[in-house]
Amino acid sequence: QPATAIKHIEQQPDSDWPISSWVAWSKAKLALQQGNDILARLAPEIANNPAPNDSALLYLALAEQQTGEGKKWTTAMAQRVFIREQRGDTTHAAEVALYYLHLAAEPQQALHWANINWQQAKSFNDEQLLSKIRQLAAAES
Repeated sequence: QPATAIKHIEQQPDSDWPISSWVAWSKAKLALQQGNDILARLAPEIANNPAPNDSALLYLALAEQQTGEGKKWTTAMAQRVFIREQRGDTTHAAEVALYYLHLAAEPQQALHWANINWQQAKSFNDEQLLSKIRQLAAAES
């Protein structure tokens, strides 16, 4: 229920939201085709942050993709993924998997990162992500 999630989260001022609330709110907004709201509200929160959270970058990039408004955040997320790969940094493997799945359209790379994420995290959401990407990667083969 995306609308219910948004209503619940928006009971608090967004200046008080932790990143987990921004992520949940952004997921719900994307589900309702409201990517413009993400760009309008989340972008100013992280625009001056020299090292924005990977999840924030991902959802801003997904909002750009949904709205067709620019490539600023998509480029920033691509650069973040490149840096993580160069460093062998698997800290945000789920976000990298989602980047490859939705933004770069590389299901095999998405599967690689979803497997790394599953090895590290093993939550229900991580299992769902891996299962979804496995199905998509198999369909592509």
